[in-house]
Amino acid sequence: MTLDGPVIIDGKSRAADIKSDIKTHVASLSTPPGLAVILVGDDPASQVYVGHKIKACADLGFQSFQKILPSDASHEDIIAVIENFNADPNVNGILLQLPLPAHLDKDKCIQKIDPLKDVDGLHPYNIGCLVSGLDGFVSCTPQGTLDLIKSVQDDLTGMHAVIVGRSLLFGKPMG
Repeated sequence: MTLDGPVIIDGKSRAADIKSDIKTHVASLSTPPGLAVILVGDDPASQVYVGHKIKACADLGFQSFQKILPSDASHEDIIAVIENFNADPNVNGILLQLPLPAHLDKDKCIQKIDPLKDVDGLHPYNIGCLVSGLDGFVSCTPQGTLDLIKSVQDDLTGMHAVIVGRSLLFGKPMG
């Protein structure tokens, strides 16, 4: 298909299709996948975002595990939670909700997540895979954006795009 002008992409419809496929697949598994979410502090936007993730897990048949730590939690507190989730066979993915409170080094914490459970794709191992063109976890926002684009134009060969920003969550993975 060739695009001859503006195209409206129906993201809600595409999301519903993807969710239906995932729900069907999860129902066929003997053990549902598990997502662990770690929230540090009381940032209202982060609380809403985590709430949506927990609800999505329930809607899709996933197990969800949530650990909320106070805003004054230490690196050691967070790393202990991460290590428990790393060792838990019921946890297939770990998401450390960002941003963290200012006194915490997000990179130090992210590096403790098992790269095979790093669903945000922020562990240096996964970033290295991305840059090298190898399989690994990639941040969901660029993955979703690319899926939406390919839902109306599958072959992107020879096309050009402008990506504004170089964040690890979107700009760099999208490039």
